[in-house]
Amino acid sequence: MDRAQNIFYKITNTNAAIRVDENINHNIFLGKDEKNRLIIFAVSNMEPLNITSSNLIEVQDGLRSDGQWVLSFILINQDYSDMFCHFCDDIIMYAVENSHKDVIESFSNRYIKWQNMLKKNSTALLSKEAVKGLIGEIHFLINSMVPKYGIEKAVDAWVGIEYNIHDFIVDDLWYEIKSVKNGTPTVTVSSIEQLDCQNDGKLVINYFDDTNITDINKITLNSIILKLFSLINDDSLKIIISDKLLDYGYVYRKEYDTFPFKFIKREVYNINNTFPAMRRSNIPDAVKNTKYELFIIKIQNYKED
Repeated sequence: MDRAQNIFYKITNTNAAIRVDENINHNIFLGKDEKNRLIIFAVSNMEPLNITSSNLIEVQDGLRSDGQWVLSFILINQDYSDMFCHFCDDIIMYAVENSHKDVIESFSNRYIKWQNMLKKNSTALLSKEAVKGLIGEIHFLINSMVPKYGIEKAVDAWVGIEYNIHDFIVDDLWYEIKSVKNGTPTVTVSSIEQLDCQNDGKLVINYFDDTNITDINKITLNSIILKLFSLINDDSLKIIISDKLLDYGYVYRKEYDTFPFKFIKREVYNINNTFPAMRRSNIPDAVKNTKYELFIIKIQNYKED
C-alpha cells in the first residue's frame, strides 16, 4: 500500500506526472501540479460526475483538446501527504478491481466514499479509546478468527460497524469484543441487546497496557492494519476491509503511531441464558435502552479454559 508514495518520491519537478502502471488498462497518473501540490488524475472518454471538493482535496475536471475527459484530485494541505498517499493507493486499487467500469466512474464513486467519511470525521483523529477498541477487534480478527475460519470468512464475519450490535457473526455464533486497560475490574456493556440474544455467543475481553514507541512488542493502529492487509492477496477483499475502516472513521494518519499499546492477554466468556446480563424481558417497556458495567471477577464461572 505504498505505491503512490514511491511514485511521488520520484517526481522532482512541478507540473509533472507519471503513469501509474503500464500494465493497467486505465489511464491513471500521479504527479505534482504547478504549485507543487500532490495530484492524482484519470483520463477517459466519460464526462465526470458533478462532485465537490472537500477541506483536504480539491476536485478539478475538464475536457481536453483530444476529446478526453480528465478528473483530478489535488491535496490542498500538504501536511496530510501521508493520508493522501493512502487515498491514492485505495482509489487505484478500487479502479483496477473494477476494471469493467470506466476509470472516471470508479474514481468518482471511491472519492464520494472518502468524502462522506471526511464529512463525518473531518481531520480529527479517532479517540484513544476508539483506537484501542479498533485495535482489539483487528487483533482478534487476525489471531483468532483467521486461524479458525480463514481470511475470507473471518473478514465477512467482521460486521461491527454495519450491524451495530455485535462485532463478529459467523455460523449463528456472535462475538462481542471489549478492549480494556489491564487490571480494569469492570467491562462496559453499551446496550441491552449486546448480551441479550436468542443465540449463544462469546464475550471477548482484550487487556492492553499503554506503552512507549520504543517497545518492540508495541501495537499501533497503523501497524496492525498493515499486518491485516499483509495477510490478503485478493484486492477485492482489501477493498472490503478499506470500506469497513472508512466506516469506522479511520484513514491513515502518522499520529496514530504516537500512542502505542501492548497486548497483555485475552479472555473469552460463554454467553447463554444463565449469564448475568440485563434482559429485555425484565426491563419495563418505557426503558428504551441502558448501558451497564459487569464486574469481571463475578463472571469467572463462564470463562473458557
